[in-house]
This record gives sequence, C-alpha cells and structure tokens, in this order.
Amino acid sequence: MFLERNGVKHITSSPYHPRTNGQVERTIQTIKNRYKKLTNVHDIRKRLSITLFWYRITPHQSSNRSPAEAMFKRKINTLIDNIRPSIVSNLEFSSIKRSLDHDKHSKFRQFKAGDEVWIKNELTRGYYPGRVTERSGDLSYKVDTGGLVKRKHADQLRLKEQTPDHSTPDGKANSNHHSYDEFGNVLEANKQNTGDVCEPSDMKKHELAMHESQQEE
Repeated sequence: MFLERNGVKHITSSPYHPRTNGQVERTIQTIKNRYKKLTNVHDIRKRLSITLFWYRITPHQSSNRSPAEAMFKRKINTLIDNIRPSIVSNLEFSSIKRSLDHDKHSKFRQFKAGDEVWIKNELTRGYYPGRVTERSGDLSYKVDTGGLVKRKHADQLRLKEQTPDHSTPDGKANSNHHSYDEFGNVLEANKQNTGDVCEPSDMKKHELAMHESQQEE
C-alpha cells in the first residue's frame, strides 16, 4: 500500500547477486566511503546524517543535478550558500557607492545629430571643431571633423556654446587647430565670451602658415 500510494514500483532481483542491482550497490559503496572519511565526528547517527546530506546535495555526473534537486525541483541551501549572498550584496553595494561618488563629480553630457561641438585633442590637450552625426553607444558618438568621421566619448566633446579654454597657463595661445583661420575663429569666440584675447605670436603665425602650406601640397 505504501509503495502504491507514493507511486513506487517495486522490482525484485536475484538473491545473492549484487550485480543485478548495480546502481543501488554503487550508491551504498559511495555512502560507505564518505562515512569512513568523517573521522572527526564520533556520533554514529550524526555522522550518517552528514554523509547522507552531502550525498543528496551533490550533483550526479549523468543528470547534472543532485538527488534533492531532482526530487524537490529546487536546490537545497547549505552553509556555503548562506555565506555567498552577503559577499555578493557587499560587492554590489560597493559598486553602487563608487558609481554614486563618480557621478557627484562628473557632468552628464548628451548630444544629438547635428550638434556643433568642440572635440578634445588627447595629444595636445586642445580642441578642434566637429559635428555630431549619430549616437553609437550610451556615451559614444560619431563626429564629422570635415570629411573624416571619428568615434568619440561624451567626455571628449563640448557644445559649441561651451567654448573651451584654448590658452595655456602662461597666457600664450595653444596651437591645437588645423588652420590659422580656425585659430582666429577661436580667438574671436574667446573675445566675445571673456573680452580678453591672446594674440598669436609671430612664431606661432609662421608655424600655422607652414602647416597650411603643407596641407595644400
């Protein structure tokens, strides 16, 4: 009655022939081996309970699931599983805290297609003009720099209304532009915003003129 009520089909095997029921014999052998290794547990009942517990939560190679998971359709929590959530939550908390600290000191920049922008030159630390053509990522944009399309991060872009500082700390103009005309436009923009213009030196004019002649050739 018990077997029928629980849906168990009882199949008998030949007496005194263990190989007939090899799967059960192998299970018994595995439990015996694990039982013998628990030498630090002297109570027989406790040792057997620990042995059966670890056997029932260990995934089988054939099914890739533990006996407990196959029976209850879920994994059984262990002491290790109870430790892991606190570690994960601490890591997530630290990550969120770093992100919030970063956002406090950073300015959010968002651009759209057609925006006229200043592009930061990472080599000379200056800026040159461009136009946003499309957004290629969360903080990435494709920018037209006069026939050449470059991919730039939002941190490397400024709107044209936000004219960047093109002067070095000593007050001398910085040569970060493609032509003398462009340099003049930047000086004019600085004049409108600050009223203080740094005129280029004769040596700077000569360098810009040489740069233009090389581009024309």
